[in-house]
Amino acid sequence: MATKSALEDEEKKYFEKCVHSFRFYRKHALENLRKNNKDFHALPTRHQSMLKNFMAKQKEVKRCIEMNYMFILHMLDDVQDIFNPHEELNNTSSSDSSDPLEVMEHQDSITGEGLSQGDLDRVYTTIRQFVRDWSSEGKEERIRCYSPIINAVCCRYKDPDGINILVPGAGLGRLAFEFASRGFNCEGNEFSIFMLIGSNFVLNKTDSVSFNIFPWSTCTTNNVTHADRVRSVIVPDIDTTQIPESAQFGMCAGDFTEVYAKDSNRFDVVAASFFLDTAHNIIEYIELIFNMLKPGGHLISLGPLLYHYAGMPNQPSLEIPWEDVLSVMEQVGFVIEEMSDVPNVPYIENHLSMVSVLYKSPIHTEKMAMHVPKSYFQNMMKEGTKHLSGMHEAVFSNLEACTELYKTIKTCYGPKGLNKMVINHLSKLFVTNDAATIIKELEVQHPAAKMIVLASQQQEAECGDGTNFVMILAGALLEKAIDLLECGLSPSEVIKGYEMAGDKCLEILETLVCHTVKDVKNKEAVIPVVRSAVGSKQDGYEDFLAELISDACSKIMPTQRSFNVDHVRTCKILGSGVLSSTCLQGMVFKRNVESDITSVKDAKIAVFSCPFDIGTTETKGTVLIKTAEELTNFSVDEEKLIENSVKALADLGVTCVVSGGKVGDMMLHFANKFNIMVVRLMSKWDLRRLCRSINATALPNMVPPTAEEMGSCSLVQLEEVGDTTVVSFRQEREESAMSTIIIRGSTDNIMDDIERAIDDGVNSVKVLSRDQRCLPGAAATEIELAKQLMTYGEQTPGMEQYAIKKFAEAFEVFPKILAENTGLKANEVLANMYNAHQDKVSGMNAGINLEADNCEIMDVVERQVFDIFLTKHWGIKFAVNAACTVLVVDQIIMAKQAGGPKPRKGQADPDDE
Repeated sequence: MATKSALEDEEKKYFEKCVHSFRFYRKHALENLRKNNKDFHALPTRHQSMLKNFMAKQKEVKRCIEMNYMFILHMLDDVQDIFNPHEELNNTSSSDSSDPLEVMEHQDSITGEGLSQGDLDRVYTTIRQFVRDWSSEGKEERIRCYSPIINAVCCRYKDPDGINILVPGAGLGRLAFEFASRGFNCEGNEFSIFMLIGSNFVLNKTDSVSFNIFPWSTCTTNNVTHADRVRSVIVPDIDTTQIPESAQFGMCAGDFTEVYAKDSNRFDVVAASFFLDTAHNIIEYIELIFNMLKPGGHLISLGPLLYHYAGMPNQPSLEIPWEDVLSVMEQVGFVIEEMSDVPNVPYIENHLSMVSVLYKSPIHTEKMAMHVPKSYFQNMMKEGTKHLSGMHEAVFSNLEACTELYKTIKTCYGPKGLNKMVINHLSKLFVTNDAATIIKELEVQHPAAKMIVLASQQQEAECGDGTNFVMILAGALLEKAIDLLECGLSPSEVIKGYEMAGDKCLEILETLVCHTVKDVKNKEAVIPVVRSAVGSKQDGYEDFLAELISDACSKIMPTQRSFNVDHVRTCKILGSGVLSSTCLQGMVFKRNVESDITSVKDAKIAVFSCPFDIGTTETKGTVLIKTAEELTNFSVDEEKLIENSVKALADLGVTCVVSGGKVGDMMLHFANKFNIMVVRLMSKWDLRRLCRSINATALPNMVPPTAEEMGSCSLVQLEEVGDTTVVSFRQEREESAMSTIIIRGSTDNIMDDIERAIDDGVNSVKVLSRDQRCLPGAAATEIELAKQLMTYGEQTPGMEQYAIKKFAEAFEVFPKILAENTGLKANEVLANMYNAHQDKVSGMNAGINLEADNCEIMDVVERQVFDIFLTKHWGIKFAVNAACTVLVVDQIIMAKQAGGPKPRKGQADPDDE
């Protein structure tokens, strides 16, 4: 067995070798650079001329290598302080010269003797590890790798005082530092001397001083531009001295299994990132972690199973699949509390490179078993119950589901929004950009996403428009909430900030009103508002449809009672084009008349909800006829009875009869005789609407109507529109109870989409009749809200300010979507919008000009592009409520679905027909 002195000598030699590897960095990197230059000069002159400024770029790379070496020399300064008793190092100590420039002059004397390519690769990796752990460029990578672990710890240990955490495989110490900065007692462990030299420097020697390094300057492959290769990174990105006095923080060097072999019941948490697969024997790691945890302690780990020693000669390596790792943990004594996958996790990634390696990394939280049944909750509930809890399993999965729904819908937003082709469960095809229709036919099943859908449906019921606005805003808020939660905010802090921002939004909206419709009955005053609503669905037809809708609504606008959208009807007739659509006062039905009379002016109309025929008895009767004369008389009596019924109507002046049931042949004969037009309507709803239109009362029996029960109509006639026969009831007086828009189009899908646009336009008139105020359109309101909310967030103390600022950023989604759907540059549009809104007088009316070929800003009041105040008001309310409702959920419990036979494939549900 080796003596202690021999082991110390061996460790000292390896440490000196690591320092020597760092010192050889410059010479090795420049040798590679000179080889590149040599290869360039070996090219034909014609080829060299094609690579302009090649040598100038190489000089810039050399400068970057020199700067990196200066950083290394600073890092190696007093490096002997890391270990005791190594007070001096053989020939490699920086004590020979304290001046880095003086050391660089002696580079020629440094050789690579005794160094392997692996030693030099570790130097390059250590420099790039600074990007991951200690630069702002590595923030996104740290969010993916470290934030889930930090959140899991903070959720379980609200008070950090006295909580001991071990971070094995700590690298340069950033994860351990994050725990210590939050008040936890944290110890980091690292085996690599290269990493320990780097962590010692950044944690103990920087003292608020930053350094410029060029981590990718030695990368010659997969560079998009030369600038990407020579870009600098500032390290560290934060002050590493900011650790609470109550927290204990340190780094421990050595092999994990040797250092902690005798530790027992020492740590509350072992938090590991990309660590478990560094073992020769992963089972040994798991047992060791279990022994060092206190009763009830947690192992929280994230990372793939790369198995570092896989395929290495003379190196033992146990490589088992993930399911076996979980099985081992349970057998050792862990209880799996929470487990989920974190997709697309990078490791020391150059995000500007042409190559990206991403890992699907499971994050799992195991608790040390204390004789608690593993599946206690499942035993308590009925078999088949699903239970999801925790940040990643419940909260983040909910947020991601809602975000995906919002990303699906957002491309439909605005005048240039794209259509979705949806085929529902009845195989019916929908081609539309109407969010309400898309969501209805998609039948969303995820419980959290359903909350967003319910909010949009409530918006549809309240305002009849703005459903896409609600879904996009709610989705954007939840997407921003993911960033906030990953940064360490609790859901309650995010919710409070969102609610404060939502209330502030409604206050700001009151100050943004730019136009008021003085007379809703005035067609010309309503058209600009309707045009904006219709334009988001039917770009190009907005002027024509706005005039059509305003005409239909102005004719039936009541003076005292509220406006009813059901009083504006549509009738779709295939053929011609959209511009052939017309509006008339009254109603139109796609039916033929039953009688020979096809046109009646100034008609007096009797409406019957029963069949237009002689009544029959409820019981069967028997008539005994003995002679031919009795038979003849019997028929004559029936005819006289029918004739008298029809004649009674004619005597009252009835010139048109509308029946809700069948029309008898004999009744029809006498109706023709007395010049009475007969129309049959199959729908009771159509019958009721017609009664409202002509001011009639539907009679349940065949009795002559009174003067009050009869209706009147200026003209009832049979017409042909295209090749379709219709019956129209036209009213020529100034005001009518009903109006109908006849929609023409070449296909059913086009007419359906036009009908949805008309529905939105009519609903906008309804909302306008309640509140005549309007806001600037074309995303002007959203940007003004974002600007003022950002200012409000900066003035708000506490953690809520971050949620308020993210709320403000969520509004930036709208101009970006409008720009992207139009083909404009989103960031340029956003910058121009913010620049225009700096003008406090007219800036709030600055919106996007989607008709321009470039990122042009326009005055929306001058162009008459308005959003209705109430639609925006309720949209913000519903979106904030939906987002907060999703955020407040921390568990999902789904009971087993009820049994019963499943419907046969290919057969529709009879309830849907």
